[in-house]
Amino acid sequence: MKIYVGGCARRAMPALILLAGMFALATTAAAQTPALVQATMEVTDLGGNPITSIEAGGDFLLRAIVQDVRQPTPEVSGVFAAYVNVDFDPSVALIEPGTSLDHAPFFNILKSGDLSVPGQITAAGGAGVSLNAPGSDPQLLWSVMIHAEAPGTTTFTPSYFSAPGEEWLLYGLDSVPPFMQDQVEFVGTSLTVVPEPSTFVLASVPGALLAIVAVRRGRAKRRK
Repeated sequence: MKIYVGGCARRAMPALILLAGMFALATTAAAQTPALVQATMEVTDLGGNPITSIEAGGDFLLRAIVQDVRQPTPEVSGVFAAYVNVDFDPSVALIEPGTSLDHAPFFNILKSGDLSVPGQITAAGGAGVSLNAPGSDPQLLWSVMIHAEAPGTTTFTPSYFSAPGEEWLLYGLDSVPPFMQDQVEFVGTSLTVVPEPSTFVLASVPGALLAIVAVRRGRAKRRK
């Protein structure tokens, strides 16, 4: 069967090519939907200062930060609920038994988070306690203390989690969950654990010098 465009069969092929190109552009645009939310992993010392390395045996904080990144920024903006999974190397960094997830005060209802499997944080998040939109600034979702187990480098890789009652939600955006699955940009981070410094040190430099002098005097007496 021939397809006629403009009354000429010879124009059918260019028209089909044009339609195919338009479909491809539409498909690509759908696949490249701009992110609505960014979820970022951040490593800090226990005082909240960002770090990239730590000595083995020390403790540090892993923090999950979420941010409404819709453009242009809507009048009502902010993350209302978010839940993430995180994977990392338990031979380098380990969440010790009895440690609990510290949810940010804002995300203090519908809280969840499973830390029972070494190297995994599962379904970690919560929902907002306020109907007042917090705006588009970064929001702390939760933090957890982790032990630097042994020298090496590990990457904390976040990923999407959603379940009934634990969906991603934004202020001012009406949608049926899980609308965010392909619209969350995840940003991981790495930490290097370095060996502990040697514990063998001289008691004091003056004491060491005295010991050297005493040895030399002893040798001098024996020569006489």
